[in-house]
Amino acid sequence: MLQVLIVAFGAIGVGFALILLLALADKQAKKKSPVEDGGLTQREFEKACVEVVERMKLEIGEIIRTADDNLDIRANNPAPVVGGEFFIRCVYLDPSGVIQSPDVLELSNVIIQDRLSKGLFFTNGSFAADIRSLGELAPMEFIDGARLKAMMADLPMV
Repeated sequence: MLQVLIVAFGAIGVGFALILLLALADKQAKKKSPVEDGGLTQREFEKACVEVVERMKLEIGEIIRTADDNLDIRANNPAPVVGGEFFIRCVYLDPSGVIQSPDVLELSNVIIQDRLSKGLFFTNGSFAADIRSLGELAPMEFIDGARLKAMMADLPMV
């Protein structure tokens, strides 16, 4: 009987030790996560983009993952006068990544060709400085990582 109790208490002790080791390993994994540094994983970034679009009261029609792993969202603003069709591109980059002019020109061409009201370009990185000085672009908003975080904090929940 005494041997059974010793084995039982030993097993409980080993169980607690394993739980402690799992908790320590989880803490280490969280320290290595880019979310702690203010960055987002690709999945979190994409979820944040969709959430911001919904908070803007746009009705999402379709979401397509492109061959180069971006999200393209077609949405509609049902508001009279200012409403219309929107095209949203979400591009996930390394946190230090920069969206260059050709990417913006490509999105502008899509908006013009499809006769859409406006475009939104989301990235977790930033935009090149020369983008604001580009010539005739379709109506577009540029939302970088910092602005996306601010929008997530400021826009009301739907």
